[in-house]
Amino acid sequence: MKVKFAPSARTQFLSALSIRKDKSSAALDFRNKAEKILRGLEDFPESGKIIPEFPELPYREMIISPYRFFYKIKDDTAWIVAVWRDPTPNEQMKQLNVIGQLPDVNVGSPFVPKWPQSKSPFMRS
Repeated sequence: MKVKFAPSARTQFLSALSIRKDKSSAALDFRNKAEKILRGLEDFPESGKIIPEFPELPYREMIISPYRFFYKIKDDTAWIVAVWRDPTPNEQMKQLNVIGQLPDVNVGSPFVPKWPQSKSPFMRS
Protein backbone atom coordinates (compact mmCIF):
# COMPACT_ATOMS: atom_id res chain seq x y z
CA MET A 1 0.00 0.00 0.00
CA LYS A 2 1.22 3.48 -0.85
CA VAL A 3 0.33 6.70 0.95
CA LYS A 4 -0.01 9.84 -1.17
CA PHE A 5 -1.31 13.35 -0.64
CA ALA A 6 -3.85 14.94 -2.95
CA PRO A 7 -2.54 18.39 -3.94
CA SER A 8 -4.99 20.28 -1.71
CA ALA A 9 -4.17 18.08 1.30
CA ARG A 10 -0.44 18.59 0.74
CA THR A 11 -1.01 22.35 0.74
CA GLN A 12 -3.05 22.09 3.96
CA PHE A 13 -0.34 20.03 5.62
CA LEU A 14 2.46 22.40 4.59
CA SER A 15 0.32 25.26 5.84
CA ALA A 16 0.00 23.52 9.21
CA LEU A 17 3.78 23.27 9.36
CA SER A 18 4.23 26.93 8.50
CA ILE A 19 1.92 27.91 11.37
CA ARG A 20 4.45 26.28 13.66
CA LYS A 21 7.48 28.02 12.10
CA ASP A 22 7.85 30.36 15.05
CA LYS A 23 8.80 27.25 16.98
CA SER A 24 10.89 25.27 14.52
CA SER A 25 11.38 22.36 16.92
CA ALA A 26 7.58 22.05 17.28
CA ALA A 27 7.18 22.04 13.49
CA LEU A 28 9.84 19.36 13.11
CA ASP A 29 8.36 17.26 15.92
CA PHE A 30 4.90 17.49 14.35
CA ARG A 31 6.25 16.62 10.88
CA ASN A 32 8.08 13.58 12.25
CA LYS A 33 5.07 12.43 14.26
CA ALA A 34 2.75 12.82 11.25
CA GLU A 35 5.15 10.96 8.99
CA LYS A 36 5.48 8.05 11.42
CA ILE A 37 1.73 7.71 11.96
CA LEU A 38 0.73 8.14 8.31
CA ARG A 39 3.35 5.65 7.14
CA GLY A 40 1.53 3.13 9.31
CA LEU A 41 -1.21 3.23 6.69
CA GLU A 42 1.16 1.44 4.30
CA ASP A 43 0.78 -1.74 6.35
CA PHE A 44 -2.55 -1.07 8.05
CA PRO A 45 -4.70 1.04 5.71
CA GLU A 46 -7.88 0.38 7.68
CA SER A 47 -6.32 1.54 10.96
CA GLY A 48 -7.88 5.01 10.77
CA LYS A 49 -11.27 5.68 12.27
CA ILE A 50 -14.41 6.04 10.23
CA ILE A 51 -15.31 9.72 10.38
CA PRO A 52 -17.77 9.84 13.29
CA GLU A 53 -19.77 12.74 11.88
CA PHE A 54 -20.29 10.91 8.57
CA PRO A 55 -20.01 7.14 8.99
CA GLU A 56 -21.68 6.52 5.63
CA LEU A 57 -18.90 8.21 3.63
CA PRO A 58 -15.97 6.14 2.26
CA TYR A 59 -13.38 8.22 4.13
CA ARG A 60 -11.39 7.49 7.26
CA GLU A 61 -9.31 9.71 9.51
CA MET A 62 -6.10 9.65 11.44
CA ILE A 63 -5.87 12.11 14.30
CA ILE A 64 -2.48 13.66 14.87
CA SER A 65 -3.34 16.27 17.41
CA PRO A 66 -4.36 18.97 16.82
CA TYR A 67 -5.03 17.92 13.19
CA ARG A 68 -7.30 15.42 11.50
CA PHE A 69 -5.97 13.74 8.36
CA PHE A 70 -8.81 12.47 6.16
CA TYR A 71 -8.06 9.71 3.67
CA LYS A 72 -9.67 7.39 1.19
CA ILE A 73 -8.39 4.02 0.08
CA LYS A 74 -8.40 3.61 -3.67
CA ASP A 75 -6.79 0.56 -5.24
CA ASP A 76 -3.38 0.14 -3.58
CA THR A 77 -3.13 3.73 -2.31
CA ALA A 78 -4.31 5.54 0.80
CA TRP A 79 -4.97 9.07 -0.48
CA ILE A 80 -4.77 11.84 2.10
CA VAL A 81 -7.50 14.19 0.82
CA ALA A 82 -7.73 16.81 3.58
CA VAL A 83 -5.91 18.03 6.67
CA TRP A 84 -7.96 20.04 9.16
CA ARG A 85 -7.11 21.50 12.52
CA ASP A 86 -9.33 19.99 15.19
CA PRO A 87 -11.88 22.76 15.45
CA THR A 88 -13.67 24.58 18.17
CA PRO A 89 -17.42 23.77 18.20
CA ASN A 90 -18.25 26.77 15.95
CA GLU A 91 -15.51 25.87 13.48
CA GLN A 92 -16.68 22.26 13.54
CA MET A 93 -20.16 23.24 12.40
CA LYS A 94 -18.68 25.13 9.43
CA GLN A 95 -16.48 22.16 8.53
CA LEU A 96 -19.34 19.70 8.78
CA ASN A 97 -21.08 21.63 6.04
CA VAL A 98 -18.23 20.89 3.62
CA ILE A 99 -17.06 17.43 4.69
CA GLY A 100 -19.41 15.80 2.22
CA GLN A 101 -17.51 17.70 -0.44
CA LEU A 102 -14.09 16.15 0.26
CA PRO A 103 -12.31 15.84 -3.07
CA ASP A 104 -12.42 12.59 -4.93
CA VAL A 105 -8.86 11.63 -5.71
CA ASN A 106 -7.54 11.76 -9.23
CA VAL A 107 -5.15 8.84 -9.28
CA GLY A 108 -3.53 10.13 -12.45
CA SER A 109 -2.68 13.51 -10.95
CA PRO A 110 0.94 14.49 -11.67
CA PHE A 111 0.90 16.92 -8.74
CA VAL A 112 0.85 14.31 -5.99
CA PRO A 113 4.30 13.98 -4.44
CA LYS A 114 5.99 10.60 -4.41
CA TRP A 115 6.63 9.07 -1.01
CA PRO A 116 9.22 9.16 0.70
CA GLN A 117 11.53 11.03 -1.69
CA SER A 118 12.55 14.65 -1.21
CA LYS A 119 9.17 15.76 -2.56
CA SER A 120 7.53 14.10 0.42
CA PRO A 121 4.99 16.31 2.20
CA PHE A 122 7.29 15.87 5.18
CA MET A 123 10.21 17.61 3.52
CA ARG A 124 12.39 19.73 5.72
CA SER A 125 12.84 23.38 4.93
